[in-house]
Amino acid sequence: LAFASAIAVIKHPKAHSECQVFALGQSGIPISLNKVEDVIENLNQVSPILEASEALEKFFIEEHTEKDIEVFFITH
Repeated sequence: LAFASAIAVIKHPKAHSECQVFALGQSGIPISLNKVEDVIENLNQVSPILEASEALEKFFIEEHTEKDIEVFFITH
């Protein structure tokens, strides 16, 4: 369901900005959802870690420090 939500956001007809998707677990892994094969392959990247606050903190503090970033955090 999280991948379906991410696909809906990045493929929306009015989405004109660059979108990147990351799977968070113990770390943040950039994933591609552009083709069916990519979705199937990246389902293997889903982490069993239930608490991803360290990866989320690292995402904002070390990797993406720009001020005008828009983030959709999808969890379940």
